[in-house]
Amino acid sequence: MKHLPLAICLLLSVFGAQAQSVSLPPPIDKDTRKVCYTGTVRVAKASQSELYARARQWLATEFKVANVVHLREDQRAGTLVGEGSTMFSQAPRLAASPRLSFTLSLAVKQGNYHYTLTDIANEATDTTHGQLPVRVEAVLRNTKAMMELDPTNEDLPDRLEYLNALHAEMLAVVQRLEAVMVASTK
Repeated sequence: MKHLPLAICLLLSVFGAQAQSVSLPPPIDKDTRKVCYTGTVRVAKASQSELYARARQWLATEFKVANVVHLREDQRAGTLVGEGSTMFSQAPRLAASPRLSFTLSLAVKQGNYHYTLTDIANEATDTTHGQLPVRVEAVLRNTKAMMELDPTNEDLPDRLEYLNALHAEMLAVVQRLEAVMVASTK
């Protein structure tokens, strides 16, 4: 019993050190300060028109259930911008809904394509959040503040689980896109 305070202090210091050493996975765009997944993928021997057709087909197939909305499409310039959504493969406790929405921009050129995935939100609609989607940047800001102010907060593991699950789902979207875009050239 007399070692209980020492054990509690030791436990708190371990959790505090763990929370401070965790780097949050979602990448942040320096200019917009939004979570943003972006990259350019080389697809040797693929023409702009081939890549455009693949991207368009992928958007139509991938988001058929979610009714992707093409905000902008310019075949000549090789650009497509659409709003899509995906489901958490395993919804974390913090997610009020298993669905994530986002904006995907694609620019295709001879031999490569560039993607930008941003405006990520949990499509949760509940009274706590006023029937609005929960933006990932809000969760990220609150989690970072919690890590600084109260690294032993009992909600911190759920927030980190949420951000890691979101990161995994966005990477899965990018991987599914890449699989279709480069498949025909192998």
